[in-house]
Amino acid sequence: MPLIIETGPRLSTDKLSQLADRLSRRSSSAGGGAEAQATRMVGPFPTYWISALDMAHGNLTQAKHDGWRGLVLSGEHPVVTADFTESDSINLTSERAAQDLASSLKTARDLNNEPGDIAVRILTIPDVYIMSLWLSGAPDGDYFVPIQSLAEKLAKPRICSLSEIIKEVRDALPSPSGGTKLGNRGPEPGMQGSKSGLPD
Repeated sequence: MPLIIETGPRLSTDKLSQLADRLSRRSSSAGGGAEAQATRMVGPFPTYWISALDMAHGNLTQAKHDGWRGLVLSGEHPVVTADFTESDSINLTSERAAQDLASSLKTARDLNNEPGDIAVRILTIPDVYIMSLWLSGAPDGDYFVPIQSLAEKLAKPRICSLSEIIKEVRDALPSPSGGTKLGNRGPEPGMQGSKSGLPD
């Protein structure tokens, strides 16, 4: 059965109007006008965050739901991602974040031939700078498709098993000497500012 790409709550008219207004103002400030006139949104997908320690032990039951993220497209071009919380606030991210999410969703469609319905979520592990699609519901376990990561093996979108993600998280955790295999690089854009790794 197919991958369930468009998951999440049905957005209220007020939220859709607010999103359209935000996109219109962003387009106007950038000197454009057409971008906000022919947009559509894929999702929104439920977003979760989990500590690196819980993830390193495979404790996905400790993941905390904290909102939803939708991918905004103009035609087929990724424009921004829109983050929604339980409140009425909407945060827009960069075009790069939209491109990363679109690329991961495209990779995830390779699971269309898996039996059963596979739900699409977004999981952030903020303390090791990993953000990934979390594909839940396959008979043989959950899958993951990296969206953003400093880990070299997760730098490009590919379908990973839970054990592969666990290994990368364990490798990224601080060693007893205080260093990590990720070096001293900082987080990618869009992965700092809150527990979920979603921008403020």
